[in-house]
Amino acid sequence: MNQFSRSKLQPPDYIKDGNEAFLAGRFNLAAQAFAKAHRNDPRNPVPLFNLASAKERTGDIAEAAANLTRALRLRPGWSEPAQRLALLLARYVLPSPGELNPHGLLAAFAFDNIDQQP
Repeated sequence: MNQFSRSKLQPPDYIKDGNEAFLAGRFNLAAQAFAKAHRNDPRNPVPLFNLASAKERTGDIAEAAANLTRALRLRPGWSEPAQRLALLLARYVLPSPGELNPHGLLAAFAFDNIDQQP
């Protein structure tokens, strides 16, 4: 009996694809890749953080802020999304702040180095 080696197909690395698109300045393409990465691994906050960065670059500040709070919901002790969120909220007025994840928002306010003033 002949044995054939079966190579497993590697799943697409959407985070890598998104990072490459982001570095190339193709922020819409990066956002699409990061959204796919999040759909493939919804418990991983990294795609949400990266998606927020891409959305910020495309001018979708409300979506960027919402994704940052979702990332913080998944990893409350992660300071980078909290700092990014604080900067966004200091610079922009969100049209619908109710879209922010309340648990993620509370996680952001738990950091001492986050500006909590409006």
